[in-house]
Order: sequence, then C-alpha cells, then structure tokens
Amino acid sequence: MNTSKLPEEYLKKAQRRRLTLDVLRNAGGHDDVVRETQELVELLLKGLLRRVGVDPPKWNDVGRVVEAHQNLFNDEIRAHMDRLVRVSSRLRKDRELSFYGDDDFLPSQNYDQSDSKQCMDDADFLIDLVERFFHERP
Repeated sequence: MNTSKLPEEYLKKAQRRRLTLDVLRNAGGHDDVVRETQELVELLLKGLLRRVGVDPPKWNDVGRVVEAHQNLFNDEIRAHMDRLVRVSSRLRKDRELSFYGDDDFLPSQNYDQSDSKQCMDDADFLIDLVERFFHERP
C-alpha cells in the first residue's frame, strides 16, 4: 500500500467505525461504543501524525505524541490539543476493561448511556477536526 495514502485510509476507517457506534448504542452496547471509539480515536491521531510525516508508535494512546509534535499542526488542532490528549488518554484506560472486563468488572454493567454519548460526541468532534485539517493540508 502506498503510505502517502495511509492518513486518508485511517480517516475512512474511523468514519466507518463511527457508523457502527449508533448501532451499538441503540442495541445497549455502551461498553462496545467505548471500545470502538478508542480504536476510532487511535486511527484519527495516527492519521494526523502520518499526515505531517511522523511515523506513529505502535501503542494505543498517541495523544502525547501528537502533543509533542504540535508545532507541525495548524492553530485549530493546537487550540484543541488538551481535549485531544485527554480523550485519547481516557479511552486508552478504558480499552481493555470495556472489552474484556474483569472478575469484578462486567463491562455491560459499568458503562451506560452517558458513557456512550460522551464517546460519540468526542468521536464526532475529532472526526470533524481531522477532516478539516486534511482538507487544508493536501
């Protein structure tokens, strides 16, 4: 695959995952919304990094890496850097619990509508932000 197309590929993957969030939420899968949103955000942030020529690390929470390279981004991305980092960090913490749970943590009983709504709001915000950046920076 041509790596110059990877940022757009990541954005498309994130956009497709966003479509699934409504289905999962409507089916009561609030824990699944959390997990899918983490992957969606990871793809968006890694796409941002690739778009500016930074090879993203192979771990899940790259918010701090984006922040470390903020000089490569426009004013709009920099203005929202705190939220971007916070969302990435929060979702990384919930990544495994929302999917696998634990002996004393059932995902379906520990995530609710407010969790999935917050995730969907964050996903919409970040997709929009990344789309605008990609259109500005071909």
